[in-house]
Amino acid sequence: MSIKNISAIFLAGIFLSGSSAVALTPQMTNALILSTGLSSLKTNLNNANVSLSDSDTSDISFGSIESLVRKNNQSIKGFEKTLDSINSTNVKSQFEVQMLSYYQQNSMLYEQAAGYQQSADELYEAAESTQDTATKTALEAQANAMALLAEQARASIAMNDGIISGLEESQEDAENQLKDTYASTKHQLDNAADQIVVGAQTQYITLITLQNSIDTLNRSIAAIDRSIVVMQTQLEIGMASELDLKTLQNQRQTAQSSLESLISQQKNLQASLSLTLGNEVGTSVNAESLPYISKSEINKIDYKQDLEKAMDNSYAIWQKADAARKASNEYMDNLYTTADAYEAAKIDLEATKEQTENSFKTLYESVLEKQRLLEQAEENLTFAEVNFEIAEVKLNQGIISQLQYENEKDTLESAKDAIKTAETELFTAYNTYQWGIRGVI
Repeated sequence: MSIKNISAIFLAGIFLSGSSAVALTPQMTNALILSTGLSSLKTNLNNANVSLSDSDTSDISFGSIESLVRKNNQSIKGFEKTLDSINSTNVKSQFEVQMLSYYQQNSMLYEQAAGYQQSADELYEAAESTQDTATKTALEAQANAMALLAEQARASIAMNDGIISGLEESQEDAENQLKDTYASTKHQLDNAADQIVVGAQTQYITLITLQNSIDTLNRSIAAIDRSIVVMQTQLEIGMASELDLKTLQNQRQTAQSSLESLISQQKNLQASLSLTLGNEVGTSVNAESLPYISKSEINKIDYKQDLEKAMDNSYAIWQKADAARKASNEYMDNLYTTADAYEAAKIDLEATKEQTENSFKTLYESVLEKQRLLEQAEENLTFAEVNFEIAEVKLNQGIISQLQYENEKDTLESAKDAIKTAETELFTAYNTYQWGIRGVI
């Protein structure tokens, strides 16, 4: 709950009581705040950290995420096995076995053809030397039969030679196809692995965001607790109503429920990230912090150069270019693709290039916008720090109450939270931009 909402409730309580001229003095408020504020904050912070105290939880840095995922993630290990399986496929040996069978058949056919031809020649020679017409006719018939068998054997040899030639061409095509299959599969699986890494990094960043939200809620609950104590005193002296107190208590209950929900989400996400990293079920990880992105790093960005790399590395562009290449090959070979289909593939490729360029530009503009928002948050923090210093002076002089002082302190802490949020958003935008350069857009 924001400080403005709490203040509004106090004012409402004063006006409803009809005693706008009566107010708690700073001394009265101080006694109430000091007795409960710090202990409430400490209790809630301890509650928030319950999920992080598990002995099976280990701290990890953002910089280690990618190497851990690529090394230990089970899905990526499966990808590697798939590529190894394709790469180890011996197409040549499979064709060699088939061709050897035909060579062996031809060897036997050569012997058969030679034997049949020899028999035919001998029968023709015998027919020539005989004077008996009937015998001569019979011998010539047998000789013709042997010659036919010899011709059939030679025809079978010629047919097998054609098959062998076809197998040799098919072997070359199959080897090229296998190389193509390996390259295509590798592109697909590399992209899938990149997406897993990006997902793990996103989980890590979300854990940082959740922890910041938990810290903010803890301070809000502590502020509500301080307000409840003050409201109870106002109720006793007629400056507030039961409804005012009940409203604060409901807000406290809602905030506590939200806190417990965030802690539950944090635990689940820690376990999920741990599994993505390849750890055993039941283990958990704790995100330490995010790298700081300085203004000088932003200024070093060379958009034009980065765009060229992004276009060269883009998986989406490669995918469409590969489809256009295959469509071209099929069209040239008069297979399945028509001229219209080939033209459609080329148009699709150009559209993807344009879309990728626009998407990358959006990533770049997001980095600049997040940098601007961080600078604005830093200005707001400077302003909050000045106001807090003034509040400290007023508190020491007895001009404001401890409650008012704590409210200014909460405002300062909120400004610090805004810095954390802006830094997280800038890092997220910068990291996404870097992935864009690598082709993941």
